Amino acid sequence: HQTLAVSRHLGTGSYSWQFFQAYCNSKLCNVLFTHELAKRLQGSSVTCYSVHPGIVRTELSRHVSLWQKVFIEPLARLLFLDPEAGAQTTLHCALQEGIEPLSGRYFSCCEVQEVSDRAKDDAVARKLWEMKYLLELSEKCVILFCKMGITQSWKIKKYST
Repeated sequence: HQTLAVSRHLGTGSYSWQFFQAYCNSKLCNVLFTHELAKRLQGSSVTCYSVHPGIVRTELSRHVSLWQKVFIEPLARLLFLDPEAGAQTTLHCALQEGIEPLSGRYFSCCEVQEVSDRAKDDAVARKLWEMKYLLELSEKCVILFCKMGITQSWKIKKYST
């Protein structure tokens, strides 16, 4: 699937726009994963939501170049939310009664929002879920091998298109 093909290289870019694209892809994966999780939790009393807190003043810009900081930080002080304001949508989803039927949906500004078609792709969401389990299994195998004293260095082939 094209969405996952683009997303599998999260964080591998060397330029700022690539890191921004990686950030956007990670958010897309969060929405897809939450959608799939909600489907799997149907019939239980557990709910989940994707939450956009708004543009919040955080330390996300700590890894950008100095000239970018000079531009971003004054703008952030003027236009971005402080952390308390940014927490409101998360608190809304955690505490608001009556939104349980909206489990799996995307919230921004304390309201449910529509997402792009890419974020509604059930097949991609299912594939992402399956990849999560493969990654967890791989991690457990590496831990098990280490506990067993198998210290041979591992070579991981880079997945190419």
